[in-house]
Amino acid sequence: MRNDNVHEHGSAAQYVEVSDDWVSIVDPELLDQARYLVAVFGPTGAGKSTLCNTFYHITFGSTNSFFEPSAQPTSYTKGLWVLSKQAKIQLPDSINWEVVDMEGFQVDQMSSWKMAMVLCVLAEIVIFCNRDARCDNLFKAAIVFEKGRKLSQQLGMKPITKQIFVQVEEGIEKELEASVLQKIEEMIPNVSIISFEIPQLRNKNKKKS
Repeated sequence: MRNDNVHEHGSAAQYVEVSDDWVSIVDPELLDQARYLVAVFGPTGAGKSTLCNTFYHITFGSTNSFFEPSAQPTSYTKGLWVLSKQAKIQLPDSINWEVVDMEGFQVDQMSSWKMAMVLCVLAEIVIFCNRDARCDNLFKAAIVFEKGRKLSQQLGMKPITKQIFVQVEEGIEKELEASVLQKIEEMIPNVSIISFEIPQLRNKNKKKS
């Protein structure tokens, strides 16, 4: 690992920078100050940054964007990000957790496995984001995450992830949901797999065609 200069953007700060060749802790002090971590994992455009913001919006009733989503087809977030030290100071002492936003994964990139390797040794809870009506991205996420978890074990690190929450389509058939969870449980053994839905907001005033 190597140390680089701190990268900050708004209320978020880069926590870990990852490439195919190395993993860099950007700010060791930020690592020392880390609270209980909940990591958000998924492909580009799955809504990871938006979900991270939502956690803090619900907690504080704020509409500020701590993490900036991208409307571009490429990932805006690079590496792993948490709240900056300045933003953490504003958190109530009663809040002992924080979320980790991450770069969108690509199944065939070594850096994605390394991000998963880092996440699984830092976060007991990981959330798989998925905006696709199909579940292919959930299975791809499971492949990447398990590959990273095995890599961490090979390097002598101890994965601590105990629960993975997977986002499924609202109103998904129960039999299909159960089969998806079972398959992910088989792909990532010894971790509790739990599904959740995010209700879609609908405009009641929208005229029917």
